[in-house]
Amino acid sequence: ANKELNDWDSILKRNSTVVFMYGNHEDRYFRWLKSPDNAKYGDLLSPAKALRLEERNYIVITDYRNGVYHIGNLELYHGDLTNIHVAKKSLDTYRRNTMFAHTHRIQVYREGDYASYNIGTMANLNAPAFGYAPRSMREKWANGFGVVINYDGNTYTQVIEVKGDHF
Repeated sequence: ANKELNDWDSILKRNSTVVFMYGNHEDRYFRWLKSPDNAKYGDLLSPAKALRLEERNYIVITDYRNGVYHIGNLELYHGDLTNIHVAKKSLDTYRRNTMFAHTHRIQVYREGDYASYNIGTMANLNAPAFGYAPRSMREKWANGFGVVINYDGNTYTQVIEVKGDHF
């Protein structure tokens, strides 16, 4: 993972703000540590320490259920909703502009001046690590990312779909 982050860091401008937001997968670390049986493994590095996020000068948000980062009038969060129309559900729930990636799907839902962006994931969806999910779930996932331009507090957002190694 550090090699991947090194590659990522090499293409970012030095004055870029990079936010690393924990999600439910990183949160497993905290849930796992709560078990007394796991104390026998000693002091395991947290995801933030193992990935040297502080050294990289990343902003780290570890509370994935409540953590939020704002860009202008857009609220970025990991996500916790999971229904089939999750972009609409996010807008109905929060009534503001949101962007998230929890469900690994790509969706956009807009009502007037407000929109919700589900930006997908950036992963090898056939990797063994995703074996926990049935095929019916994985086939709904999509690789993608969001581009946000902030102009005077207003955000202009585009969701970019990735197919293979192209976008």
